[in-house]
Amino acid sequence: MFWNLYSMDNFNKISNDDIDYIYKLYQDKQFLDLEEITYSLTIRFPNDYFPWMMLGAALKSQGKFEKAEIAAKKAVTLDPLNSDANG
Repeated sequence: MFWNLYSMDNFNKISNDDIDYIYKLYQDKQFLDLEEITYSLTIRFPNDYFPWMMLGAALKSQGKFEKAEIAAKKAVTLDPLNSDANG
């Protein structure tokens, strides 16, 4: 499903299928894959809180706490009212 991120149809937003896939990676504890995918999404969609939030979760789950905090703060900055972004 991740390949959908690179289709022209999804040029401006992350597809629901891709969001589901990212959540599945998290649930399956595939944190390295999750880190790689969400990092690439922060580059492609730098103003979307979701990839920053999930990057923070992936990093935290791997014990990369300083980097996780940076990603989480970025997510909160982008969407301060989102309860998921606020942990």
